[in-house]
Amino acid sequence: MKKDYVILTIVFGLVCVLQLKELTAQEQQLDVKAYYKPYNYGKFLSTTSTSVGLFMDPIDFNATSARLMIQKGWGDWIQLYSQNMKHEWAFHNPTEEDQLVIYHRDVDAGTITYMMYFNPKGQIGIGTSKMPIDAKLAVEGKIYAREIEVNNNSWPDYVFTPDYKMLTLSELEAYVNRYSHLPGIPSAETVSKEGINLGEMDGLLLQKVEELTLYVIELKKEIEELKVKQRNSSNLK
Repeated sequence: MKKDYVILTIVFGLVCVLQLKELTAQEQQLDVKAYYKPYNYGKFLSTTSTSVGLFMDPIDFNATSARLMIQKGWGDWIQLYSQNMKHEWAFHNPTEEDQLVIYHRDVDAGTITYMMYFNPKGQIGIGTSKMPIDAKLAVEGKIYAREIEVNNNSWPDYVFTPDYKMLTLSELEAYVNRYSHLPGIPSAETVSKEGINLGEMDGLLLQKVEELTLYVIELKKEIEELKVKQRNSSNLK
């Protein structure tokens, strides 16, 4: 086993060329080239400054042609570029902020689109870097899903209990005429300002469906009573 390690070390030394170049009196560059057969797989560049560059094909010392860059400056960056250098994807940790931002930049237009945002509180943003204080996930845009499960500990089966009190139909009519929405349901103005809680709203809507069911049952009883009275009245004639 030890002999194998020695052989591997010798082979690695033969296929790697390590050059130390003196650029200026103040700066040195460490240039490592790795070769396998006739192919050049990449180049690693390190200087005495805080920047480190890893340049992939095409190989070049200039940042304008680098496909991958790791650098500092207004925080820490890892930047990846498309082959035509027109699109940039970056992992960015801004200065003095405990967060990680992943974004896309159109190089020609200079426009930036936030893709994902992370912070130490476990909050994640998709398409936005603005996180509500009480949110674990914020999404700017539509969400398409085959299934969403919402836990709700308050389900309105209590509507069918004997002691549940409902408005009479006359009282309900008066409320709707005055406020233009059902009792217990937020108004359109409130929803436009505050949004809705999906779990809570599903429960409220079910509550109204169950109340409507009780109103229908009550009306059916009244109709049956009217039918009986009508038959009795006809029999008396």
